[in-house]
Amino acid sequence: MELPSPYAFNYHFDNGIFQGRVFAYFVKNSDTRQVIDAMHNLNLDGKSLRVEYKKYVPRPGEKEASTQHCDERNVNYLMSAITRYMGTAD
Repeated sequence: MELPSPYAFNYHFDNGIFQGRVFAYFVKNSDTRQVIDAMHNLNLDGKSLRVEYKKYVPRPGEKEASTQHCDERNVNYLMSAITRYMGTAD
């Protein structure tokens, strides 16, 4: 599946444990829509992914502290975290 790459990810952990939530940031809304359309309800190891727009939009000047710029290492880490989560989540 060939999809646009995000420019950054924000992973959600609780006490160092991945909680199964990742925010991906795209430059263009059309890229975001393409990824949502392609990946929402995608079956991954018997579990359905939920992919949707983020419900909270930061106010001007507000910045999310844990945003990491996307590179190959981050993509590989994300896929590894998703795989671990899918293997342990109910």
